[in-house]
Amino acid sequence: LGPSTFHIVPVFKHNTTHMSEDPYAEGGKVEGYDGQMPSMPNIGKINLGNIAPVYGIQGTEEPDYLDYNIQGRGYFEKLFFNVGSAYFGGIAAGGMFGVAEGLSNSPSPRFKIRLNSVLNSAGRRGSRLGNALGVVALMFTSFEYMADQLELERFVGGNDVINPITAGFVTGALYKSTAGAPTAMLAGALGSTVIVGSVFAAKSMNFRGGRFW
Repeated sequence: LGPSTFHIVPVFKHNTTHMSEDPYAEGGKVEGYDGQMPSMPNIGKINLGNIAPVYGIQGTEEPDYLDYNIQGRGYFEKLFFNVGSAYFGGIAAGGMFGVAEGLSNSPSPRFKIRLNSVLNSAGRRGSRLGNALGVVALMFTSFEYMADQLELERFVGGNDVINPITAGFVTGALYKSTAGAPTAMLAGALGSTVIVGSVFAAKSMNFRGGRFW
């Protein structure tokens, strides 16, 4: 036999005497652990208020209060709501009146002419009324805010209805101030009357503290 016919095959001997059993397998044990849960006899005495700030939680001894403005919404919130509502309400009301006016004043019964008349009247009436009511809402909201800051309710026994009533009078008088003093006073009285009626209507309906705005 030639030397190339012999092959040396390495033999690995596994040492099983030092291999330990899996400590997590069934019946396996971990050194120093007897399999019993640790006892915590004082766990009921832990004050959660001391560890709450660690997790970003307010302590139990200091209640968490919500910010609330006793005067309701702020000036700009009221301003955007009142002006937007008055403007779009005026456009809708004026537009409907313009539709009726355009149909009745159409110079011809033809469809295109009647449609043109309706669109012209609705756009004209709607834009005018919307702009007018938007300006009135802007003035009223501003004057009511100033009345709130002056705390006029102190002079009438704490009844805050005096603030919108005063704002309604000043708004009407200023809006018609260019028409003369009698007309301005009449417009102011009309504005106050509208506010008083809306307040009574809102209170009778239990609507949001007696205010529609």
